Amino acid sequence: MERAVITMHLPAHKRQALRMQTDKRWAELAYDERIPEYIRYLQREAQPHGFRVQTDDRDWGVVLSVDERSHDDKKAAYEWLQTLPDIWNWMP
Repeated sequence: MERAVITMHLPAHKRQALRMQTDKRWAELAYDERIPEYIRYLQREAQPHGFRVQTDDRDWGVVLSVDERSHDDKKAAYEWLQTLPDIWNWMP
């Protein structure tokens, strides 16, 4: 049974990912090209920890949300996320 479902809200995730990039055009193209593979990476990494990563196109300002069984599972999901590279550090 899953401990938590992590939903990445792609519009807000993209805005946050692009915020610190100086070459916005290149960054947007790179993001759009690589985000599917990055999400698959997160999904593979999540599974052994009892988490599931999914995406949606909701645009309500939040980058991600966590649906969990307990407060401890929610905390564990956020702590796990902090151990992973962001899309720019993951990209070869």
